[in-house]
Amino acid sequence: MYGEFYFLIEAYFRTISKKEAFYEIIIPLIVAICIPWVLNITINKDIISSIINLMAIVLGFVIAAITILLTSGNINLERAKEHTLSKKIFGKKVTLFRLLLILFFYIAFISLIELIVSIGTQYFGNYGKIASFINIFLTLHLLLLSIRNITNLFFIEFK
Repeated sequence: MYGEFYFLIEAYFRTISKKEAFYEIIIPLIVAICIPWVLNITINKDIISSIINLMAIVLGFVIAAITILLTSGNINLERAKEHTLSKKIFGKKVTLFRLLLILFFYIAFISLIELIVSIGTQYFGNYGKIASFINIFLTLHLLLLSIRNITNLFFIEFK
């Protein structure tokens, strides 16, 4: 199996701050633990179908956004390519534009993982607590990450 996707995951974790990690990882983790084990609620076939539809929509949106980012000649995106951040990945300073791309590629990758997990859950009919935990965590993680990335895009355009 190819291991290049590890670079994407590493790039994401190298660019995330502690506040962002709390918002995008810790909060979904707490919610994903509480729902199946504290509230004793597990997902069902209808919820999995909704998650599959949601992930397909998110994946389509992300692919469209990546395409627009890579082909657009917008002046604000050009400025984002020049605006460097204090973070470094693989020995290079990260620009605001590169950060956006890393986040969009990471969202696409995790969306694919969530699709595979959800389809597997639906196919095998395993709607237990562990399947609930994984699906809830990945879905919330992706939604919160998407909110941050869309907000970043907004500020690039209007600030």
